[in-house]
Amino acid sequence: METSRARPTAVLMASSLQACGIHAQRYSDDVFIFPKKWGGEELSTPINIIAQELCNNITRCLVHDDVAKSITIQELQRAKDEWMCHTVNELYDEMELWQWNAAQHNRWARALKASNRVGVRPMWLLDELEDGGKKLSWATATRSLRKLRARITQVGGKREQPREQTWRLEDAAQWELLFRGEEVFWKVAGAIRKAGYDSIFSLTQDLTIGGSSAPLLTREGGPGSRGTKHFRLLIPKGIAGSSENERATLQAWLELVDWTGLGVLVVVTGPFIKKFPCNHFINK
Repeated sequence: METSRARPTAVLMASSLQACGIHAQRYSDDVFIFPKKWGGEELSTPINIIAQELCNNITRCLVHDDVAKSITIQELQRAKDEWMCHTVNELYDEMELWQWNAAQHNRWARALKASNRVGVRPMWLLDELEDGGKKLSWATATRSLRKLRARITQVGGKREQPREQTWRLEDAAQWELLFRGEEVFWKVAGAIRKAGYDSIFSLTQDLTIGGSSAPLLTREGGPGSRGTKHFRLLIPKGIAGSSENERATLQAWLELVDWTGLGVLVVVTGPFIKKFPCNHFINK
């Protein structure tokens, strides 16, 4: 049953698809449809068609080595920079956490947001270096924290009404850090990238001894993971465009990340090593 608000949207969608040469009888304007094996016609839904056409548009722009391809690749790089990603696959995963309005200004973000909605990961022939995790992006590294914050918001949780016990956090301060840290991260993301820290592995590690653990619901291995923290990643001081208060907030926020679960491991051979760049171990 369609509501009075949904019907005008369906009519607008039909008009738009017909303008693109897609006949109205070839798609369904319902959110859910039955497949053929259950007696349905298995028509495409509007979101499926939107995802396909947005991806097709990018594919056509990449066919020839011309100005269209150059502009498209430049727009991809802008999307990676904006969302702190290194690859299209990371950008696809990142779009799960963003609304349509935040992605509509970039064609890659639009296509990948639609693809994420229908659960299909598109593939394009691009000159990307899939380097086995040696350049772990900020987006991937912080996604578990941001997914937890998004889940809290989606079920009606409010920043000003801490429910740290319900969400397995230590205290109200950690609850506030979950929200404040994400705000600061996106505020200073551009400054961090401009300063040359485009990867988590470009930061310095500081070994810590003790049994501290990442919050239960932010652990990469799920609730069964121990989430033990063996080191800290240090945010450098003096980054242009970032205050010391923002640096301290971002530092505390990153310490909620389950680095072991992400596969950021360190093997120490001597008792006196305290600080070193992550690349020291990654490149070996």
